[in-house]
Amino acid sequence: MWIKLPNGLLIQWSTVSTWGNFTYPKAFKDMNYILIGSYGSNANNWTPDSSSVTIRKISNTQGNIYALERVNGYWLAIGF
Repeated sequence: MWIKLPNGLLIQWSTVSTWGNFTYPKAFKDMNYILIGSYGSNANNWTPDSSSVTIRKISNTQGNIYALERVNGYWLAIGF
């Protein structure tokens, strides 16, 4: 999902399996954007183990997310 504000700010978000590359719905103008990731699970009382989510920008069209647990995660990207 995404929204573009009148000033051009682009906010995008989605769920993703917590490993591998994903493609943004809309390309950013350049690499000057913020990318945030987190765990997610539908299981009751679920807690992650001691690993953490690793997330990185690959390009203006793709990101990458990884965690030892192979559960769903969430990402949020904000930029122009």
